[in-house]
Amino acid sequence: MADDAAPAKRERDEEAENVEPSKRQRDADGDGSTSRQKSEAATKDPSDQGFKKLLIAGIPGVRQDALQGSLNRSAIPFHRLQKKKMDKEAEIWLPDDPVIIRVTILSLLLFSASDICFQACKLVLNGTFVHGRKMQLKDVEQSTEEDSARTLSQQVTALADLSYEDQIYFKEHILHTSLRRVTSDLSKSKYELEWLKACSRGPCCKLEKVFHSPQIRGYRNKNEFTIGYDRDGKATVGFRYGRFADGDSSVGSADQCLHIPSCALKVAEVVTDFLRNHQKLECWGAAKHTGTWRMVTVRNNSDADVIAVVQYSSSNAKKEELDDALDCLDKHIRSKVDAGEMALTSLFFQEYNDVSNRANDDCPVRLVWGNPSFHETLMNLQFRISPSAFFQVNTKGAEVLYGLVRDWVGATGTETVLDVCCGTGTIGICIASGARKVIGIELCAPAIEDAKLNAERNNITNCEFLVGKAEDQIDAAISQHVKDGDKCVAVVDPPREGLHWKVIKALRMSKEIERIVYVSCNHVAWVEQARQLCHPSDDSRHPGEPFEPIKAVGVDLFPHTPHVELVVLLERGNTLKDTKASRL
Repeated sequence: MADDAAPAKRERDEEAENVEPSKRQRDADGDGSTSRQKSEAATKDPSDQGFKKLLIAGIPGVRQDALQGSLNRSAIPFHRLQKKKMDKEAEIWLPDDPVIIRVTILSLLLFSASDICFQACKLVLNGTFVHGRKMQLKDVEQSTEEDSARTLSQQVTALADLSYEDQIYFKEHILHTSLRRVTSDLSKSKYELEWLKACSRGPCCKLEKVFHSPQIRGYRNKNEFTIGYDRDGKATVGFRYGRFADGDSSVGSADQCLHIPSCALKVAEVVTDFLRNHQKLECWGAAKHTGTWRMVTVRNNSDADVIAVVQYSSSNAKKEELDDALDCLDKHIRSKVDAGEMALTSLFFQEYNDVSNRANDDCPVRLVWGNPSFHETLMNLQFRISPSAFFQVNTKGAEVLYGLVRDWVGATGTETVLDVCCGTGTIGICIASGARKVIGIELCAPAIEDAKLNAERNNITNCEFLVGKAEDQIDAAISQHVKDGDKCVAVVDPPREGLHWKVIKALRMSKEIERIVYVSCNHVAWVEQARQLCHPSDDSRHPGEPFEPIKAVGVDLFPHTPHVELVVLLERGNTLKDTKASRL
């Protein structure tokens, strides 16, 4: 980054150019580069080839680690980052594809492939906050700052201003970046991996494609709306403009967010009307833990069933006041349903008094009226959806994802499949028809109960579900169900933070597992997971034979946002040998 002496240096350079035209001519007649260009080329990091340096402005006092954390959360595909705490700007290197794959009209300008990535990163970053500072991504040559005020839809669905094809192209970029980081991290090991040599500085395996979402508008079947105050101080059910830690706790209406279905928006609208006009209790204040109304969760299925869960705190209101308010809310919602103004199958209330923003999945809910659950159809199977049960938020996209997982598992009727972090059993049940046995492992006991009910409802008899820590249950499941010589495949679909290192250790130690299909909703966290799975054996944190990444795909379950599912096939042992032999 340029320092205070840079303007003077530029002036001296310009003076030198004015007084030494003959020298410039000699340079041009020689090897085609000036001495300054030669100096820059000599000091340039060779690993930056293929990347373009940009600036993130408006962030004095922000440390590099804080900025890097914010960029990781935003899924920005950066190659390198440099930031000194007191500097106002940071230097960031983003992918710069020199080949123009295609052009697209965006904001009345033509962009090349690399420009698409740049514009997408601007849409994700500009106007967002890190430690209270508003970021702006700009070109090194750009001197004037743009107006980076963001609407709520830009905050929540940052890529909505791009065409869907350009969104997919951007997501290819960010997945390629994560796959390259795996190569880079493993290359730093003191051990040599033969397969890694062929990767050079490229991705650790081929990214075959990014699958499109069959539905790109109103696709979310679960929406968690915050209850708070908008920028005019009015009670609102919607989404926060920013992170509370970055100083912006205001809430805006989600009406313009393309991924929210109309049935969920209607529930938010009705509850907003109630909060503003039909009661007197305050909205929850996260800063001082004041107020009552906290959150509204809306779930819906393809049969037009809708569940609403209204969460409140009882800590700051008298019991009589709270009971009256809840009764009034119930009557208000019923009147809208009876009048045909909104669709609602079930209403739940949830009391939650902890200071954290999100209740655990086992936090109880109270059914006010309606059915305790509904069912959703996925790959011609029926799944029970309760208020807190995990289910992929994009049903049609999940069918693409689970169909791919089923194909990559490659079950022929003789394999045992371990569904690690199985949740309510959706993946295991979807692939059970091709397996000899499916063992689901999950820490959350209520989720396992849902999984058992789902298997029973679909007449699936070769699924078994175990409650407990995965690192403890993996060995037990293999000991009981996998005989010598039997094939065992693990399907892993962990939370955003990824698997605990003890789970990865258990997977590596289980020699029966020669294939892993890893599904990651956080490709940034997956880089470290891949490093641990593929790291050469050293008899401590990395026991057993390492895995090798074979291929990867992306599945876009989150159109208009920078998030994307990454699916990677990893193999070792005889399975890996067979795969390599088939390629000869």
